Amino acid sequence: VWDLSGFVDLILAQTTVGSVVKIEDDEDEGLFALLTALNLGRYKDNKCITEIRDYLLKVCEEKNVVGELKRLLEDQADHVGLVVSQRVMNLPPQLLPHLYNALFDEISWVTEDEPTKDLRESFRFKHYLLVTRIYKKIGQKRKGSSSSNGEDFIYVKPEDELFFELKNYRLMGLVMAVEADKAPTFREKLQSLIEDS
Repeated sequence: VWDLSGFVDLILAQTTVGSVVKIEDDEDEGLFALLTALNLGRYKDNKCITEIRDYLLKVCEEKNVVGELKRLLEDQADHVGLVVSQRVMNLPPQLLPHLYNALFDEISWVTEDEPTKDLRESFRFKHYLLVTRIYKKIGQKRKGSSSSNGEDFIYVKPEDELFFELKNYRLMGLVMAVEADKAPTFREKLQSLIEDS
């Protein structure tokens, strides 16, 4: 049983960094999106973070990257931000660059302006860890990453499942570790991707 309540409590207690998109005056039903980053080292003793760490290490099928993942989740956890991102299917994708811009701006501001040294230091990330869903084509041999023609894996928003059947694909998880100093490039590429679609 996952400690989802504890995970939600960590997110809610972190008021310095993170954004929520909701309908004004709708206390219960108006949440449309959430984006934040939790320091894995700061919360390493919380049951929910321990469960996430143990689960990711257990299900990692790429034996050649388990050591690197373990290093990020344990040895370097003080400098790793777990990106927590959730949105409803009807949220316009044009809002995504603004949400990520706000997240990275808030992290930058905290590391410069936060009077509490411990809090300021806890947001000096060297890596961001993102966990997402992908679909892998059934019957293909396992590869370290998707091929250049994009046939090995496809990324699908949850709502896309309603519009086409994925008979030839199976649901998988993907964990990505992104160096924090690549955030400006990520922001540019996300903006470009949304503008081109």
